[in-house]
Amino acid sequence: MPVPFAHFLSLHPLAFVAAGIHWTAVFSALIVLLPERFAVALVVTIVIGHSASAATWLAHRFNSYQSCNILFLVTSGLIVFAFKRGQNIDGQTAFNWELMRFSRVIRWTVVAALFALPSWWFVIPR
Repeated sequence: MPVPFAHFLSLHPLAFVAAGIHWTAVFSALIVLLPERFAVALVVTIVIGHSASAATWLAHRFNSYQSCNILFLVTSGLIVFAFKRGQNIDGQTAFNWELMRFSRVIRWTVVAALFALPSWWFVIPR
């Protein structure tokens, strides 16, 4: 039953804020550590997942699929804008992630550890 953030909000508003900060930190670190193609795939996955969740809420709360269509249109426009903004004129990424000074073993160990919590929260059935 994937309801961790609703659970945190039921505990206390600060627990919800702390979980949100933790969630953001985990995925930000993963985006920085992963190779570019995997990082882009992760970003798109996160955006699609949050858009789908927001769409289900909009459809349920307002009983309007048109609001979902507007949400998807705005989201796709923001994705394109963000990807184009993150590139130089020659099409290369604006930041070279390979400049990070982690060894390959440390980098992938951290990536595996960071994938563990979101996987436990949302992928592994309980």
